[in-house]
Amino acid sequence: LGRADVGGLLDDVGEERALRASTLRNERALLLGKRVLVLDMEGLSPSTLRGLPTFKRLIDIMQRHYPGSVASILVVNCPLLVWTAYKVVQ
Repeated sequence: LGRADVGGLLDDVGEERALRASTLRNERALLLGKRVLVLDMEGLSPSTLRGLPTFKRLIDIMQRHYPGSVASILVVNCPLLVWTAYKVVQ
């Protein structure tokens, strides 16, 4: 997520198309069993944060339609400010 041009992706293909593509990947991944998601936050910037509402929709879809399909989520290279905010909210 950190270096991804989420805003550019959304501008190019639109939110609905990006969500459909991700849903298709989820359908294929179900054949392999549970997954570990790795979120690399290196390079996180305000332009990346623009995609957070879409990311939240994706997480909601996964929880609603694919419950239990994610074994764990690993967040790496998280900026100190984000890590601190997470710890406060947690």
